[in-house]
Amino acid sequence: MVQIRPVRVFAAALLALVTSAHITLKDIDSLKSITKDCNEKIRALRSSHNANPAQAVILNDQISKDEIEDVVAGSLTYLDGELLSLLNIPVKDITIEKPDCPEVVKHCHVFLQATTRFLQAIDEKQQEFRWDTDSSIYNALGWMQSLWASRSANEQHLSFIEQQMRLYKASSCFNNVNDVLRQDVEVVEYLNDLMDTF
Repeated sequence: MVQIRPVRVFAAALLALVTSAHITLKDIDSLKSITKDCNEKIRALRSSHNANPAQAVILNDQISKDEIEDVVAGSLTYLDGELLSLLNIPVKDITIEKPDCPEVVKHCHVFLQATTRFLQAIDEKQQEFRWDTDSSIYNALGWMQSLWASRSANEQHLSFIEQQMRLYKASSCFNNVNDVLRQDVEVVEYLNDLMDTF
């Protein structure tokens, strides 16, 4: 899988200012809730190997390495599927009438924080189990990375970062929309770094 580096993401986001966004504030809020649920599901997993993944066995409420991999990959795939379905909606003009700017800014930051915490939960499991590039988790991370950063990952040929930029720019709630872009790029960088551990 080819990884898209942040410089390309930044350039792509700045160059594609012609098309309007179709991701809404409600969509971002929905993705935040899904991300939090997936994060909780992963953090609730308990392994039974006492810091030695080679000794993993199933014990009562504790589960095996393969089962943990299935839950992590399933959570990622579910979130990726939800994001893809939003990105495939035909593009339309976006209007936000009299937005509650403190709420818009808060939702943006809470969503990005939830995404980072979700990736941290996956990172912790990866450090524990050391899956490789054959893992379904690796493939799901690659899909998430392409949805966030690549125009070719959906039917509308706009990355999730570009969609967010248009949404937040249309809200006029941010003094500097590039701060949101920077935080989005940090998410993609984290995804790249996480994929490098496989």
